[in-house]
Amino acid sequence: MSANIAAAAAAATASARPNKQVVLIQRQLEILRQKPLSFVQNLNTEQHDGTNEVTGIMTGPENSPYAGNQFNFILRFPPEYPFKPPAVHFTSAINHPNISSKDGFACDDVLMGTWNTKMDLIDVLNGTHSLLANPNYDKPVDSVPSSGQQ
Repeated sequence: MSANIAAAAAAATASARPNKQVVLIQRQLEILRQKPLSFVQNLNTEQHDGTNEVTGIMTGPENSPYAGNQFNFILRFPPEYPFKPPAVHFTSAINHPNISSKDGFACDDVLMGTWNTKMDLIDVLNGTHSLLANPNYDKPVDSVPSSGQQ
């Protein structure tokens, strides 16, 4: 019986410890707290339906149509993170060719296409901020269906 109790206690302790992904995200957030990005504020961690999220506010890039505006965002980390990038969703309305008008998903071809395990939260935030300043007009997220639909 005591072996079962010890096993249950070990399992409870293990489940109380943050998983590797949570530890990695917290470590990256600590780096951002020590060396903040000028265009990002109010970073917080949350968990919804078992998915780790980071929420915050991003200020639009200078010399862009978004300059002076602030946009709320959520980074959703897939279970495979850091092997797959987090998804970026803007919860503030934003008119941008690479951000979905339906759910705020930001489609950054460069970041998604070049993602590797050495990239981190700072790369995601810098890439998203850069996307606001430099939209990819060749690959809009919301494409208009052809009028020839039947």
